[in-house]
Amino acid sequence: MTCPPHPKYPSDMRNHHAMRRPGYAHTIRLLEELLPTYVSLKRAIGPKSTHADVVRFVFDAIESAIEAALQAHEH
Repeated sequence: MTCPPHPKYPSDMRNHHAMRRPGYAHTIRLLEELLPTYVSLKRAIGPKSTHADVVRFVFDAIESAIEAALQAHEH
């Protein structure tokens, strides 16, 4: 599928790409909902935290929760 001309303003890019990819608009909405949480985590981790630090923190938290659930299930 050919790409229509890009819009003049960046704020119009969401609709521009949503026309081409149906899942794109849903992904953008999900990211907009998660952004405040991401920013809060980044600030809580530290002023010089990177994207990798935030991802590592989230995965460590998920891993800890899974381990705790497995231990609770065993007992």
